[in-house]
Amino acid sequence: LYVSDSNNNAIRQVDSAAGNAVSTLLGNNYPTPTPGLVDGLLAVAKMKTPAGMALDATNEIVYLADRENHVVRKFPLVAAPYLATIAGTGVAAFVDDAPGATAQFNDVFTVAHHGTSLYVADYNNFRIRGIDLSNANFDVNTVIDHSGGGNVGGVSVVGDRLYTFQNYARIEAFSFVLETDAPTEAPTDAPTQGPTVVDSGL
Repeated sequence: LYVSDSNNNAIRQVDSAAGNAVSTLLGNNYPTPTPGLVDGLLAVAKMKTPAGMALDATNEIVYLADRENHVVRKFPLVAAPYLATIAGTGVAAFVDDAPGATAQFNDVFTVAHHGTSLYVADYNNFRIRGIDLSNANFDVNTVIDHSGGGNVGGVSVVGDRLYTFQNYARIEAFSFVLETDAPTEAPTDAPTQGPTVVDSGL
C-alpha cells in the first residue's frame, strides 16, 4: 500500500507482508519535513503536499499530483525509485496546449490513468487536463472545462468512463465515454441524464 503523507511531504509504503511495517519511499525529510520541488532519489527528492496517485496499467509506474508545487510527477515501483516531474513548472497559473515542461497548473489535486493518457484534476483552474504519455513531450491540454461550475477536486477512470467531482459539500459527478486514448480530443459522449448530483451533507 502506498500513501501520500501530505503534511510530511513524503510517499510512504505499508508492507502487509511485514506486519504492516511503514517506511518512507520518497521524501526523506525527517525529522523535520522540508517541502520543495526537487527531482531525484530518496535522499534528495522533495515534494510539497503530495496528494492523489494513480498506477499505470503495468502496476510499475506511479503518477503523483504534487499539489502545492502545481506539478505532475512520476516514479517507478523499484527498490530505489527516482521521482521525476513530467508536467508543470512549479508556478500556479494556466498554460494549456503545451508540452509538459511549459504547461502550468494551479493546485493539482488528483490524477487518473487510462491507456496512454493521464487525466489531472486541476483544482483552481476548474478543469480536467489531459497529459499524453505516448511521447517524451508529455503534451498537456484541457479535456473538460468546468470553469462555470466550481473547483474540480477529483477525477477517476472506471472501465471506459471518466468521472469528475466538484467542490466539497456538493459533489457533481459527470461521466463521459472515452472514445480515444489521445487527450487532445475531449470525450464526446455527454451524460444522457445530465450530471449526477450528490449532497455530502457538509
